[in-house]
Amino acid sequence: MDHRLLYLVCIFIVALAAAAGAAPVGETGAVAPVQVTTNQSDQISAAIDGERIVWVDGRHGGADIYLYDIAGGTETRVTDGNAIALWPEISGNRIVWEDSRSGTPEIWLYDTTTRTETPITNGTGGNVPAIDGDTVVWLDGRAGDDGGIYAMNLTTQETTRISSGPVQGDPLIISPDLSGDTVIWADQSSGNYTVFVSQGGGAPVSLASSSAMQGFPAISGDRAVWSEVGNGSSSLVIHNLTSGEEQRIAGGPPGLVTYLDISGDLVVWQNATSQDTDDIYLYEITTGEIQQITSDNAAQYLPQISGDRIVWMDNRSGNWDIYLYTPGA
Repeated sequence: MDHRLLYLVCIFIVALAAAAGAAPVGETGAVAPVQVTTNQSDQISAAIDGERIVWVDGRHGGADIYLYDIAGGTETRVTDGNAIALWPEISGNRIVWEDSRSGTPEIWLYDTTTRTETPITNGTGGNVPAIDGDTVVWLDGRAGDDGGIYAMNLTTQETTRISSGPVQGDPLIISPDLSGDTVIWADQSSGNYTVFVSQGGGAPVSLASSSAMQGFPAISGDRAVWSEVGNGSSSLVIHNLTSGEEQRIAGGPPGLVTYLDISGDLVVWQNATSQDTDDIYLYEITTGEIQQITSDNAAQYLPQISGDRIVWMDNRSGNWDIYLYTPGA
């Protein structure tokens, strides 16, 4: 694996944590994660959908996409090349990721049924994709006023720009996500990171309710979540797109709410600190309970959730592995 990429991820997290110092503090729950990967190389950037997990794997000297079936306990190597693959996402039988095989980051798609690869962007460039069913969204790299958040319908092959114009900022904070025909992202074009949403192909609407910085958005059904930083504090924001109601879960030192994900009633995030000991937290919207999933001296990064299954990358064994946790399991 090109370790420069992992180094950049870690440096970004530390820099962001130093810029604002707060994170939710909750009850520490019993830690019973399952180590999914055991290879001595690095495995990073996991994503999950149902009983399938994907990640970036360095065991062959590059950065390949791997697929793991939880029920069968089987691993499958998806990509086989020297390009750097990043930020995989999975929905059903489809996997998307950011791939540099052309010399420029592009978005690629793999169908696990047909075992075929297809480029989604073809020369325009693309970062941090997300997928739900037949739709893929990403931060598009085409020049001038043509860039922004784009979506492709995989059935019709139609590509549409979702944002009203170019989108600026760090791709990891912009972090486009979708649920059904609703797309969410953050944009720094106005000078501060602000979360936007487009529903049913409609015009983008700002979800900003203050001057605080918003980022790392995620969505499930009619619930949108993001990290909000302002006045020296950090909060998890839960926004109901149907009612317009917002809930803020205030945090305290010593970290920052980052890399959020949501599935139904459950929200996960990474408490980013400058100590290289970031932990994973879980919030249950209905009960209001916050659970600290990890509490050791290792680093746990980039959590994702599907149903009640949570995955993340973890260096407690001395190299980066993928871990899986199911609350109550």
